[in-house]
Amino acid sequence: LLNKEIELNKTDNERKLEDTIALLEMDFKQVSQQKLQLEQELVLKTRRISELEENHRNELADLQQTFDSEQFMLNEKLKMIEAKYLTLEHFEKEKSSLEQRRKDLEDVIN
Repeated sequence: LLNKEIELNKTDNERKLEDTIALLEMDFKQVSQQKLQLEQELVLKTRRISELEENHRNELADLQQTFDSEQFMLNEKLKMIEAKYLTLEHFEKEKSSLEQRRKDLEDVIN
């Protein structure tokens, strides 16, 4: 009778062990699937980050090019203004000189 009871306990323990192994195998499969899903998400998010970084670099390059163009145009306008100022300054000196000659001539005539 004792041997029969030991045999029943052994069979019951083996069944419990098999059930536990089956549950662990199911858990392992679920964890493996979750890991695979997370790895796939990581790949997709890494690609997205790379795309965003590339877009950012392109936008910065466009902004830099726009800035450089604007700066060049402003420098050209500044050169034109400086040239006009120098021309105006020259004509004012010439005007002053001519006015002085006119005065001198008027003094000589009078």
